[in-house]
Amino acid sequence: MLKRMLWLILAVAAVGLAGCTAAARTPSPPETAPSPTLLPPTFTALPSPTFTPSPLPTTALPPSPQPSTIATPHPCVAARPAWAPPPHLTYNAALGGGVLQALNGGMPVSALNQVLQRAGIGNYPYAAVSVDLDGDGALDAVVSLADPHTQGKPPQGVLMVFLCRGRQFQQVATFMEPATTMAWGAPIIQFAQDLNADRRAELVVSAAHCNAQGVQCEERYAILGWRGDGLRDLLRDAEQPFPSPVPFVEDPDGDGVYDFIVETGDGQRLVWRYHQGVWVRQP
Repeated sequence: MLKRMLWLILAVAAVGLAGCTAAARTPSPPETAPSPTLLPPTFTALPSPTFTPSPLPTTALPPSPQPSTIATPHPCVAARPAWAPPPHLTYNAALGGGVLQALNGGMPVSALNQVLQRAGIGNYPYAAVSVDLDGDGALDAVVSLADPHTQGKPPQGVLMVFLCRGRQFQQVATFMEPATTMAWGAPIIQFAQDLNADRRAELVVSAAHCNAQGVQCEERYAILGWRGDGLRDLLRDAEQPFPSPVPFVEDPDGDGVYDFIVETGDGQRLVWRYHQGVWVRQP
C-alpha cells in the first residue's frame, strides 16, 4: 500500500516537471516593437569643386599688342586755376584766339570745358579734352565749339587741335564746315583715348545733320590719329552716314586694342577692327 502511494507521488511529480519543461520551451509571443521616431533630414553642404585649369599649349604664339605702359603725361602749361576767362566769351572771340590764350595762361582743360559750356559755345558731351596725341609725354588739347547763331540742326561749329610745343600750346589743326543751313553740325568728340596701344591717343569724332524739325538725324564718323605731321582719318570702309547711331569702343580680349562699333537706328551692328594702322570694317 505504501509502495503504491510512493509511485503515485512520483508519477504526479514527473507530470508536473514535464509541464514546466514544456512551458519553458514554448516561445513567448513576439512583442510589437515601437515605431521609430522620424527626424527631419540633415543636409550637409558639400564643398564647391575646385577647378584646376588645364596647362596652356606650349606652341609659341605671335605676341599680342600690349597696352600702353607710359607714365601719366604731364601738363603742357603749369595750371593756374584762378585764371579768369574774358567776361563775355563769345564764339568768335574763342575762335579768334581766346581758347589759345586761356590754355597758355594756365587754365586747366577741365575748367576750360566748363567755361565754354556755360558760355553756350561748348559742344556736348565734351567741349575740351586733354590727351597726348603725338606720344611725346605732354598733354595736348582738343576743343569743340558750337556757334549758337547758326541755323543748322545741330548748330555748326569747329574742332580745334592744340599740340604742346616747348611748354606752350600751338594750334595745329582746325576742322570747320561751311556755314550753311545744310551743313553738318559741329564735330562731336565721342572718345579720346589710346585705341591701339601705341601710346598716342586717337579721337573718335562725329558730325550730325538733322531735318528741319530736329527729329530725324544721321551721323558720320572719323577716327583721327596723329601720324607724321598731322591728323589722319584711320576709319576705313565706312558707308556713311548712319541713321540715329550709337557708337562704342570695346576691347574684347583685353590687349589694349579697341574695336569701333556702331549700332544704327535701323538695327545694324557694324564693327571695325584695327589692322595694319587703320580700323577696317568687318564683313
